[in-house]
Formats: sequence, structure tokens, C-alpha cells
Amino acid sequence: MDPTTTEEDVAAIAADVHVAVMKLARRLRTEWTEELTATQVGTLGSVVREGPMPISALAAREGVRAPSMTRTVKLLEAKSLVARSQDPDDARVVVVSATDAGRAAVERIRRARRAWLAEQLARRTPGELAALRAAAPILTEVAQS
Repeated sequence: MDPTTTEEDVAAIAADVHVAVMKLARRLRTEWTEELTATQVGTLGSVVREGPMPISALAAREGVRAPSMTRTVKLLEAKSLVARSQDPDDARVVVVSATDAGRAAVERIRRARRAWLAEQLARRTPGELAALRAAAPILTEVAQS
């Protein structure tokens, strides 16, 4: 830490960044054209991003109980966005994987969110855009630590 930067400065920056990131994430979650709930979008996104996984692992990943996840998966399966299969090593375990339609839906959602964000950023000054460009890798690094 720079000797001229105090712990209070860092705490204030952390608070500001936290609020900004949460507001942006909340706003981006509303940008999609699919007829899916936020829970369904999050679940489908996890399966596309993480790959096939047991319902129990998906429930833990999404912070819900297995019966709730089973209902969500059934709804996504009815829309042909995911498929369920038995684990070859343990027939009691149900594995969820994304279908081609599910991967395409996630890509459409990502494009819609990025289009909205690009539209918002197009209204910014060159200096603001430069600051955001510089901040993006720093925020990514912080998120991965």
C-alpha cells in the first residue's frame, strides 16, 4: 500500500466499489430476452460455464436445496435447455448438462447484457472509458484472489 494511502481510504474505496459492482450486477441480471426466471438463468449459466454436474452440486453452487434445484432443472428440461442423465459410476446420481439450445440461450443472454452495457458505455467520455478499461483487469484479479 502507498504510504500516503490510509486504511480508511482503502475501506472507503472498497465500499464504493462494492456498491457500484453490486448495482451493475443487479442491473445486468435484468437484461435478457429469454422467457426464463432469474433462478433459471443462473442455473443454466452455471451448467454452461461449469459443465455437466450432479443436481446436488448444482444446488450447492446456486445456494439452494436439492428439491428446489430439481424443480428448476425440470423446468429447464421442459424447455429443452438442459438434459438429465444418470452418472455412469453411480446410477443414483442425476447429472445435468446443457443442450445446444441451452448454450445458445446463454449466449443470447450474454449478448443482450453486453449490448446494454456497451450502450451505456458509449455515453461516457474518453477519460471515463480509459479509467474503466484500466479498472477491468484489476477487478478481475481481485475477484480471482
